[in-house]
Amino acid sequence: MDLLAHLEAYVATVDERSFSRAADRLGIAQPLLSRRIKTLETHFGGLLFDRSRRQVVTTELALFSRSYGEVTSSSL
Repeated sequence: MDLLAHLEAYVATVDERSFSRAADRLGIAQPLLSRRIKTLETHFGGLLFDRSRRQVVTTELALFSRSYGEVTSSSL
Protein backbone atom coordinates (compact mmCIF):
# COMPACT_ATOMS: atom_id res chain seq x y z
CA MET A 1 0.00 0.00 0.00
CA ASP A 2 1.28 3.45 -0.94
CA LEU A 3 0.34 5.07 2.37
CA LEU A 4 1.03 8.60 1.18
CA ALA A 5 -1.29 8.28 -1.83
CA HIS A 6 -4.00 6.77 0.35
CA LEU A 7 -3.68 9.53 2.94
CA GLU A 8 -3.77 12.20 0.23
CA ALA A 9 -6.99 10.66 -1.08
CA TYR A 10 -8.42 10.68 2.41
CA VAL A 11 -7.49 14.30 3.18
CA ALA A 12 -8.79 15.48 -0.21
CA THR A 13 -12.09 13.69 0.38
CA VAL A 14 -12.45 15.28 3.82
CA ASP A 15 -11.67 18.72 2.39
CA GLU A 16 -13.94 18.41 -0.63
CA ARG A 17 -16.73 16.43 1.10
CA SER A 18 -17.16 14.60 -2.19
CA PHE A 19 -15.48 11.57 -3.70
CA SER A 20 -15.80 12.90 -7.25
CA ARG A 21 -14.44 16.38 -6.41
CA ALA A 22 -11.58 14.84 -4.42
CA ALA A 23 -10.71 12.59 -7.37
CA ASP A 24 -10.77 15.60 -9.71
CA ARG A 25 -8.54 17.55 -7.33
CA LEU A 26 -6.00 14.69 -7.26
CA GLY A 27 -6.26 13.99 -10.99
CA ILE A 28 -7.32 10.37 -10.51
CA ALA A 29 -10.41 8.35 -11.38
CA GLN A 30 -13.16 8.26 -8.75
CA PRO A 31 -13.15 4.43 -8.49
CA LEU A 32 -9.41 4.54 -7.66
CA LEU A 33 -10.04 7.12 -4.95
CA SER A 34 -12.85 4.95 -3.53
CA ARG A 35 -10.55 1.92 -3.45
CA ARG A 36 -7.89 3.92 -1.62
CA ILE A 37 -10.44 5.04 0.97
CA LYS A 38 -11.73 1.47 1.36
CA THR A 39 -8.15 0.24 1.88
CA LEU A 40 -7.64 2.83 4.64
CA GLU A 41 -10.93 1.84 6.25
CA THR A 42 -9.76 -1.77 6.31
CA HIS A 43 -6.39 -0.68 7.71
CA PHE A 44 -7.96 1.45 10.48
CA GLY A 45 -10.71 -1.10 11.15
CA GLY A 46 -13.74 1.12 10.61
CA LEU A 47 -15.60 3.47 8.33
CA LEU A 48 -14.04 6.87 7.71
CA PHE A 49 -17.09 8.31 5.96
CA ASP A 50 -20.84 8.03 6.36
CA ARG A 51 -22.03 7.42 2.82
CA SER A 52 -25.73 7.16 3.66
CA ARG A 53 -26.46 10.68 2.43
CA ARG A 54 -25.74 12.41 -0.83
CA GLN A 55 -22.94 14.41 0.80
CA VAL A 56 -19.91 12.66 2.33
CA VAL A 57 -19.79 13.08 6.12
CA THR A 58 -16.81 12.11 8.26
CA THR A 59 -17.16 9.64 11.12
CA GLU A 60 -15.52 9.95 14.53
CA LEU A 61 -12.74 7.63 13.33
CA ALA A 62 -12.13 9.97 10.40
CA LEU A 63 -11.82 13.00 12.64
CA PHE A 64 -9.17 11.22 14.71
CA SER A 65 -7.40 9.90 11.61
CA ARG A 66 -7.28 13.25 9.83
CA SER A 67 -4.66 14.63 12.20
CA TYR A 68 -2.54 11.54 11.57
CA GLY A 69 -2.98 11.89 7.81
CA GLU A 70 -2.07 15.56 7.75
CA VAL A 71 1.00 15.11 9.92
CA THR A 72 2.20 12.12 7.92
CA SER A 73 1.61 13.84 4.56
CA SER A 74 3.37 17.04 5.57
CA SER A 75 6.40 15.27 7.01
CA LEU A 76 7.17 13.33 3.80
